[in-house]
Amino acid sequence: MEKLQSVQQFFAKEIQNVLDNHSAMGKDIEDLKVNYQTTSQQLQALQNEVAKLSIAHEKIPYLFMLPDRTKWFSGRDSELENLHTLLQINDDINEPKVQIASVCGLGGSGKTSLAAEYAHRWKDYYEGGVFWFSGEDETRFANSVDDHAVYLGTSLEPSPGRILVETLEVISKIQKPWLLVVDDMDEFKLCSNIEMLLSGPWKRRVKGSGHILITTRREPKVMRETVRGLKESQCLQLECFNLEDGKLFVFRRTGIFCDEETSAKAADLVETLGGLPLALEQACAYISHLSCSMSEYLQQYEKYSLELLDEQDASSASMYESRERLAVHTTWLLNFEYIKQSKNGNFAVRFLHACAFFNPAEIQQDLINPGKPPIEDDAYQEYVDTPIGSSHILKLLTDFSLFKKNKRSSLTVHRLVQEVIRGNISPEEYVSSLVDAIRLLSYAFSFSRSPDDLLTSMINKHHDRASLQTTDPSLFHKWHKLCLHAHEVRKLLLDFLKTSQLLDQRIVIPETARLVYECALHLNVDSKTAEAKAAVDFAYKIIRLGDTLLTKDDLATLFPHEIPLPELVRRVISYSCVAPRDTKRLSSVVEEEDIMPFTDLKEQENACNEKRVEGNTYFQEGHFEKAVEVYTSVINMTKGTSSFDPTFLSNRASAFIRLHNFGDGLRDAEDYISHRPKCCKGYAKKAQALYGLKRCWDATCAAALAYYYNKNIFSSFAPFKHLFHSLKDRIYICDSSTSSLVPSILHCNFRSQKESELPRKIVILEPGDYTLERQMIICDTIVIGVEDSGTKRIPRLSFQGSVGVFSSSCIMAVNISLVFATGCWVTHDDTDATFVNCSFTNNTDQGQQAFLSSGATTFTNCHFDNCKGDALRVLGKAFVEKCIFSANGNCGVQVFSNIELEMKNTKLHGNKLGIHMGPGAGRCSVIDCDIYDNRYQGVVTFCSLNIILTGNRIYQNDRHGINLEGVSFTHIERNEIFENCWQGIATMDNARCNVINNKVYGNKYGGIQVVPIGPVPEDCHSVVENNEIFDNCGPGIYDEMVFRDQSNIPREKTLREHIYFYKHRKQMRKAKFKGNKERNNNKIDHAHSENEAEPLDFCAFCGEKKPLQNCTGCYSVGYCRKNCQKSDWKKHKGVCSSLLQESSVVVNVVRKESYLGRPSKGGIIMAFNEQAPGLNPKGPEYANPPKYGKRFIVKVQAGDLVRQSNLGSSLLVVYDRSMTVHGDLDWKHCPLYHTVQRCGKIAHGIGWTKMFFWAMFCNPDDYSTLRIFTKMLPPYQNW
Repeated sequence: MEKLQSVQQFFAKEIQNVLDNHSAMGKDIEDLKVNYQTTSQQLQALQNEVAKLSIAHEKIPYLFMLPDRTKWFSGRDSELENLHTLLQINDDINEPKVQIASVCGLGGSGKTSLAAEYAHRWKDYYEGGVFWFSGEDETRFANSVDDHAVYLGTSLEPSPGRILVETLEVISKIQKPWLLVVDDMDEFKLCSNIEMLLSGPWKRRVKGSGHILITTRREPKVMRETVRGLKESQCLQLECFNLEDGKLFVFRRTGIFCDEETSAKAADLVETLGGLPLALEQACAYISHLSCSMSEYLQQYEKYSLELLDEQDASSASMYESRERLAVHTTWLLNFEYIKQSKNGNFAVRFLHACAFFNPAEIQQDLINPGKPPIEDDAYQEYVDTPIGSSHILKLLTDFSLFKKNKRSSLTVHRLVQEVIRGNISPEEYVSSLVDAIRLLSYAFSFSRSPDDLLTSMINKHHDRASLQTTDPSLFHKWHKLCLHAHEVRKLLLDFLKTSQLLDQRIVIPETARLVYECALHLNVDSKTAEAKAAVDFAYKIIRLGDTLLTKDDLATLFPHEIPLPELVRRVISYSCVAPRDTKRLSSVVEEEDIMPFTDLKEQENACNEKRVEGNTYFQEGHFEKAVEVYTSVINMTKGTSSFDPTFLSNRASAFIRLHNFGDGLRDAEDYISHRPKCCKGYAKKAQALYGLKRCWDATCAAALAYYYNKNIFSSFAPFKHLFHSLKDRIYICDSSTSSLVPSILHCNFRSQKESELPRKIVILEPGDYTLERQMIICDTIVIGVEDSGTKRIPRLSFQGSVGVFSSSCIMAVNISLVFATGCWVTHDDTDATFVNCSFTNNTDQGQQAFLSSGATTFTNCHFDNCKGDALRVLGKAFVEKCIFSANGNCGVQVFSNIELEMKNTKLHGNKLGIHMGPGAGRCSVIDCDIYDNRYQGVVTFCSLNIILTGNRIYQNDRHGINLEGVSFTHIERNEIFENCWQGIATMDNARCNVINNKVYGNKYGGIQVVPIGPVPEDCHSVVENNEIFDNCGPGIYDEMVFRDQSNIPREKTLREHIYFYKHRKQMRKAKFKGNKERNNNKIDHAHSENEAEPLDFCAFCGEKKPLQNCTGCYSVGYCRKNCQKSDWKKHKGVCSSLLQESSVVVNVVRKESYLGRPSKGGIIMAFNEQAPGLNPKGPEYANPPKYGKRFIVKVQAGDLVRQSNLGSSLLVVYDRSMTVHGDLDWKHCPLYHTVQRCGKIAHGIGWTKMFFWAMFCNPDDYSTLRIFTKMLPPYQNW
């Protein structure tokens, strides 16, 4: 048993040993497995390393990873050149570096195409390769990196991040120039791999030279924050196509042949789509696909808009571009989503939707407001009522170029962006956003000066020249800008109402009516009186359809002005809408971000002082060019800041003068004087510069002023000792207490023997008023007035009685105001006179001119005003520059025989007549002048053969803009002639003219009237060539004979003209016409509110859009059924009578038989019932007579005041087609006269306008009393 146990123990022990050995072997096997796996991994790593080492020793392959070149890429030459400059491409790059630039712009503006074209054009330069990565999102970026990694041998890495690192490492080893494009970098938050590419350490290891080009919707300021080290100056802001580049693209893309007709249609297509390249690509793809014409496409687009663009996607400019970026209706959805995701983005979205109803050109920051009445969102009101809130909304809209911020802190947006916004919101959101836009705009209007102010500060109606009553030309500029938004709201409101079947009461509120009224007022100011009349009727209709009941006083407050406006009021408003001048002074040669490179003001001052010492040292050592460079750097660095020191201008002027650069020295001296007008240094430097320019008398004048401000100047300033050594003894200084001595001091009874000699006397008049009672005879004298530093008034010389000034030889007057009673200033034939910054006026009622020039006279910056007769009468030779002639009783300038006149940059306004040249005037040139608001013509030439009118603006004169009479020749080129109350250009008699390259538009009775001339040879004729003639109420061009019809012309003379023309008609030569562009002339400019009323055919009770029956008590509201009218009567009866009174006038008709009043003796009689050509006949046989109780149509005609004396006592006539009603109205007291004169269409008789109205008889038995409805007008009639 013991042996058995021993054996058992032995075997148990052996078994345990076996088990232990087996367990140990299992562990050894596991260790072997682990060792095997580790060894395998190490082997793979070694193999990879070997592969990398082999690649490192191989040549890196050249890659050009771009899509094929687009064959229809067009224009963008300046953008490509600017991009070339930004990347600083040249062949002598001495140090390795990576240069980054970006192309920023709205989605669809062609950024990708521009980058691709740039890479193709510079392919030969980038010998190291061109790489194209997509920055649209993380996935597309990784895919584009993978595509490169395959060729560069870096695709073996296990993760996208490692693949990018290794790929960039390979690129960094390329020693030849390379380009890397990151396209569509528009993610709201950039992924880490893109950040690694842009800002990673790999760039520091670049062996050669590399350029990274980014395309992005981010604006430059955001790019500066996004990409470390990138400056705004390295960002190219890409705009949409200009007109020419857009047309070129259209023809290349469609393959359509370019001729005059297709060129015009291509221009229409570019303008319609706002030059947006993506939209043009879609449109052209559609045209090419269907082989339709541009005309057909435009017709379809007008109807379907974005729906038509959706028919065809654009072709892709990149292989990685998502489909959403290839269509206008989806490309901006990404931007909208980013705005929503942002903090407080819901407020920005609300404003964004409202912006879809504003004018896209300039959306003011003032429109980010709580609204009036307030927006129905308390949180929004509180948020936008803070500066931070409104600024944050601006930032969100501009960060990704959806909107663009301009210099005036306003926004601009592409019109197609607005269309996409309106198209992507629901009908309910559409209405609420439209109402938001109305409220925001109403709030902004309430804080701007408006024409309502003219009701409290009354216009001086005794002075009928608007240009003389305009004290602040920018008074209503903000109102004018807001009106552009009101027009957009009105247009979209009309479009919405056309498609609505049920009236939404949220829209028809007083604020909406007021906005439409602002439109009417603005249209009237813009001389679109017919449209203004229709718009104001629309405003009244909105009030009638709304639930808000307004009293007569409420309506007077809501619509304070009667439209059409009186012409005086209209022009005052028009002249007060000018954009204010930008007074911010910044250097044009320095980037804005580089103007203030210092952290604080003290640091900047210290730097300026160091530069001052440096520049002065260079100057003292005779290194004047280096001194100029130093002074210039300081001026550019500090100009426009509080640290700017004008002394640097004086120092630089001295350096320029030492370099004999007298022109720049003069400029700096004058700039210095503008900052320090009482410092002698500026005048002394100015005198030196003028002397160097050989302008001795001007130099003398400046030297005298230097002496006035520093009596030691001749001893303390070395240059004066030899330049002006004899000048001190000739200077006389007077003050107003010595008025009686002034004539004696100025009196001169001898003349200089040589014109080049300095003046014998220089008289300086201190500030004050001087009364003169003795005739003054002066010669060889300079008279200088010193401006009062407080009031800015210059010395005033008042001449009593017939006392005046007679001058001869050389004369100069500077800063003097001259007021004559019945005298004037007369220059002798031998006079050479110069007047600078002087003013002239006289008070005589005898037609005496203020200045009679017989010699050679120059006027610069002078003002002739309130002269009772002519202001300036020229009998010699005159040069007039930068002067003003205003409020003169006769002509601003009158030029007589055999003289020469050159007038530049001058204003003539508010005179009886602007400028009159002839008879027999010599060569007269009027260049770049403004001639406007004169009581008669702007320009008259009479029997003068060498008149030149170039580059002028001639507008809003009460008669013709330019009137040519007698045997004369006038060359008229590059002028803008518009809104004159008669014709733009009119010739009479044998006046010949060349009318070339002018813009002639908006003139009341027509554009260009050029009558036949003769008898003359066949080659002697007028020429009318390459003019733009449009929007004239009369004919664009009229070339038939016209005879005088003024009342002061005897009838016998008119008959002689007719006989002469008939006798010589075969020898009469008509003008030759070539290349003129006429459009929209002789238009039916007839106020017709039916077109605007049509969308408002909503029942006044139930709001449904159905055929309506007007209330026969007021004809102002309509109902779709009798039940609606009965149900509304309780509400309506209280206002029915007042609506009738508000919308109509009662007139008494004085029956007549044939003629319009009694003809004046010797005048021309016009038979009023004579049938005008082209009109349907009138009379009882052509129409049924009107009946009592029924409305019928009448024509009302009004004649201008010139017609009264030769056509009788009445200027207002009314009749219906049957001639049952036919008679005169009291034009002096009838409100219809002004309405018809301003809103009517030109009638057949010159000087007459006509309009059609609804009318009713007031009494069943008396047809002499009519009620004429003035608010809603009938369709235009052709009888």
